[in-house]
Amino acid sequence: MYLKLLTKINKLLKIFIYIIIFLSPIYSALRADSSYPLSWNTTEEFPGGNLSASKSKSITDSNCLFCFCKPEWYGASEDLSIWRGLGKKNVKRISPENGIINSATIVNDFLVIINKINKKYKVNLFDNNLELIDSRELQLIETNNLLITNSRIEQLDSNNLILLQNGSMFNVKIQNNKLIVNKIIDEVSDFIVTEDNEFCFISIKSSNAVVGFGSVSGNPAAVAIIPVYDKIRLSYCGKQIAVQTSIRQYSENLVQFLDKKNGFNYSFSIESGINLTLIDSEKDNKKIIYVINEKNRNYLIVREIGNKSSVSNYSERLPLAQEFSEPLALKKCNHNYYIIFRNGIISLDKELKLISADFISIGEKFVEIPDIQMIGNNLILSSFNYSIILKSSTNNFWLINKYFITTGKFILPIILLIIVLIFFQLYRHQKRLLKLLFDIPSTGALIILDKKGRLTRINDEGKRMLGIHGNIPFNRIFSYYCSEEHTKTISKLAESSLITRESIKQKIKIPMESDVREWYCLIEPVKNITGRFRGIVFNGIDITEQLERKRLSNWAQLAHDMQTNLSTIRLNADLIECNESQSNTERKRKILYQVNLLINRVRDIVTVARTDIANKSIHSAKTICSEVLSEFDELMFPNITFNDNSSDISIWCDKPKIIRALRNVVENGIKSIKGNAGTITISSSSDTRFSYIAVKDSGEGMDESTKSKMLKPYFTTSEKHGGSGIGTMIMQQVVEFHNGRIDIESTKGTGSEITFVLPKFKQSR
Repeated sequence: MYLKLLTKINKLLKIFIYIIIFLSPIYSALRADSSYPLSWNTTEEFPGGNLSASKSKSITDSNCLFCFCKPEWYGASEDLSIWRGLGKKNVKRISPENGIINSATIVNDFLVIINKINKKYKVNLFDNNLELIDSRELQLIETNNLLITNSRIEQLDSNNLILLQNGSMFNVKIQNNKLIVNKIIDEVSDFIVTEDNEFCFISIKSSNAVVGFGSVSGNPAAVAIIPVYDKIRLSYCGKQIAVQTSIRQYSENLVQFLDKKNGFNYSFSIESGINLTLIDSEKDNKKIIYVINEKNRNYLIVREIGNKSSVSNYSERLPLAQEFSEPLALKKCNHNYYIIFRNGIISLDKELKLISADFISIGEKFVEIPDIQMIGNNLILSSFNYSIILKSSTNNFWLINKYFITTGKFILPIILLIIVLIFFQLYRHQKRLLKLLFDIPSTGALIILDKKGRLTRINDEGKRMLGIHGNIPFNRIFSYYCSEEHTKTISKLAESSLITRESIKQKIKIPMESDVREWYCLIEPVKNITGRFRGIVFNGIDITEQLERKRLSNWAQLAHDMQTNLSTIRLNADLIECNESQSNTERKRKILYQVNLLINRVRDIVTVARTDIANKSIHSAKTICSEVLSEFDELMFPNITFNDNSSDISIWCDKPKIIRALRNVVENGIKSIKGNAGTITISSSSDTRFSYIAVKDSGEGMDESTKSKMLKPYFTTSEKHGGSGIGTMIMQQVVEFHNGRIDIESTKGTGSEITFVLPKFKQSR
């Protein structure tokens, strides 16, 4: 049956795979990222910090130097890692002693960081092994202007950097592995590097801003004073600088153009926020690109910028996918454009044609708008608190997917209906087979044979039943796997069912693991829908423990009846007068001792067979230990020295049950000494959570195999001497009743220590 089911499932899977291959274009069309030439997929995430990489054009994703700066909760960073390549080879970390890292950048395989130690700022130069090469202190001015407290490092050319820290701008030159630092100007709020290896800076004072230009070889000069608002961004546009400014809560911004020669030139307003507006220039062609939302639909707008103050109407108006919501930023990187949404990212080529649209969780991960950097085929999105790496892949069938966008909504329902009809027909033919499978118990050994008696499937319990381990070859006659003597009965049952092709139900005994286990075996023939015989399913369930419990229940009934008789014997023996004969007194004591032992054995049997009822209260551990040892007559065990090292601590427990369990531990310890001179020590202790009662003996100890089976139901090492394993079962049941555990420490030849670990506080079972 199971074989037939697997065969049908394989056929269904093949059909399903063919259907998936056929429908893949339709399914892909429903995903926004596969109906365009490219797709972006997240390959690695860097929570909690900013990831940056070398910006050289010759850098590839295998030799690129990466830097990850992880800030602390208050905004500064005390941890920085550096490695080479996307494979994160040779990761090295730096944590400046007693200092914080304000900003960092990679220049020509060097790491440059601004570091603050004891209220002093330094610029440090590290090699790619994070070895400090040079360090220079930055001379800053004190300022109360909150708008000039930022920290930035930008590369001007191959050897020069422009550094901004707390409003002071510096030129940092790397020459012969040394830093040469020169201050350029103070009270600078922001700056950008132009294509002529110069820089433009802006200094905000009240509602106006001073804009100026400078270079490393000359003194900076202001060229214009312009009005500004809450948010400001500088852009380089040909020979001009564009200053965008807006009020924080409004989605409009004022764009002001100026140059080094004439200062302020002209300005105009754009109906979009600063982050969604991009001032772009290709040679002499200047344009402004921005994103707007009209009637719950996002559009990309392109407007040409003339040589004067003229701005054209919409030269291009590109509708964006409706599935993308809440645009966050518009950025340009390596001649491509990227629109970042809260739930994804759209990219366009230099001709502003859509080349990808992928759903990526941006808003949930990034607190601020991420920067973009391209390394090979990888896109790095990095911000102060989070960074991710996206890898591009080519969608070879994107044109087909585009086609199915319009036709798939008609074709897909028809194909799905056909699939449903096919599966319904197959299910109808297999209904009887599935019913037979579900009627067989799911536990136990499961062995599947085909009609020729060859093994096709077996589970782990079936392997244990046959005494085989690991991987085995299939499709061999079943008798091949039944080489052990105890499996002959199983082999005969299977052969009988294969011959008669009828069901068989039978109990059998199988020697397993130094024990004889009883199994209930059910063999069912498998037939297909036409009634042809296909094989058999052998299902075996180990019922040894159930039978043991049933036998124990019968013993418990007998033991319950014996309690009255034993109590009567003890009462009458206690009333016998033996004043005249010392020997009779001794005999009376021995009779009472043996009767008490029998009563305890009877109670043990009753304890295992019945459901315990909670009767817990606070008791003294010393009293419990004392009562346990009082049950063992020193005259009966002259070779044993009993030591009571217990302390007077309080234990929340069912006292009779704990005493009964501890008594069994002591008895096991006495048995392990085997008539030799030895000691039994009982002790107690506690900590903030648990109370401990330990029984230690000087017996023969246990090996690892015996320790692993110690608490297994009905396990005993004294079976030849009448042991039943009830004692260890009582120990386990009592400790579980108290929500505790048993710890076993034992070494072969030196003795054992059994510890009851009980919770100190009141707990429900």
